[in-house]
Amino acid sequence: MNRLAYLGIAAALAGGLAVPAASAQEGDMQAQGVINDIIDGLIGNRYHVSDRDAIRRCGWAAVDKADRQYRR
Repeated sequence: MNRLAYLGIAAALAGGLAVPAASAQEGDMQAQGVINDIIDGLIGNRYHVSDRDAIRRCGWAAVDKADRQYRR
């Protein structure tokens, strides 16, 4: 399985983990930490900081899109 598939799976799981949190903000912070850790684990230090930030923004855009499409 390629890295983007793992990122998509991780994003979906992190979004699901944020639901039972005590508050929405706490859940968002927890999900952000999980997704950032997964992205850092996948890409490591092979890219420049600006590239890693772009990859994180792309990952969060995927999470936001999935949230809008599949959550009621």
